[in-house]
Amino acid sequence: MFVKVSRWEIRKSTIDAGNSTPDISKIPASTRRRLNAFGKTAGSLISEMIDDQPLIVFASRYGDVERSVSILEQISNSEDLSPMHFSLSVHNAVSGLLSIAWKINEMQSVISAGENSLVMGLTEAFALIEAFPEKQILFVYLDAPLPDLFSEFDELDAVLDVGAILLSHNDCSDVGVSLEVSQVTDFPSNKTNSLALIENVLSGVEERAIIGTGSFGWEFKKHAA
Repeated sequence: MFVKVSRWEIRKSTIDAGNSTPDISKIPASTRRRLNAFGKTAGSLISEMIDDQPLIVFASRYGDVERSVSILEQISNSEDLSPMHFSLSVHNAVSGLLSIAWKINEMQSVISAGENSLVMGLTEAFALIEAFPEKQILFVYLDAPLPDLFSEFDELDAVLDVGAILLSHNDCSDVGVSLEVSQVTDFPSNKTNSLALIENVLSGVEERAIIGTGSFGWEFKKHAA
């Protein structure tokens, strides 16, 4: 299949470092007050890509783990749970809160598929392009390493990237980069999955990239439209 990428924003994750300063000026103040670093990072990634009411695919392995750990700590200390932390800890909370803030009325898919969350999120995005060729699809991937308390269970790469990619059917726009996307089954089993691999193709650094699970993957090549 051929897809058009009209905008993208991919960066190294600093969610866990506590010193990230994303641009959150376009998030309404009433919403900013409810967001932590995870939510603010998501908002800063997509704030410039929502003008045309895209369908949204939000993929994350752990979601807003900071809130989840906070809730577990409150339970272990026999403290009352924070209603805000509880309501915002569910996997679709951040994308839902941002869509309400920006009055996005289109459907959303929220993907959590373990170590395959990136690949399965992309799979959902491509399926939506086929099902709704007239619509733009905003793919968002966001994760951070687990906190030290759970570090022994963390299987994420030491260096993470987060990002958003605005996709559409190749015939829908003359603006952007055209990619040929193919499903493949032959790729290195130890290959690192990273949005930066796709960015390398979009920017012309690499000719192709493959992102895969244990059973299948997606190959990306720049297409001369």
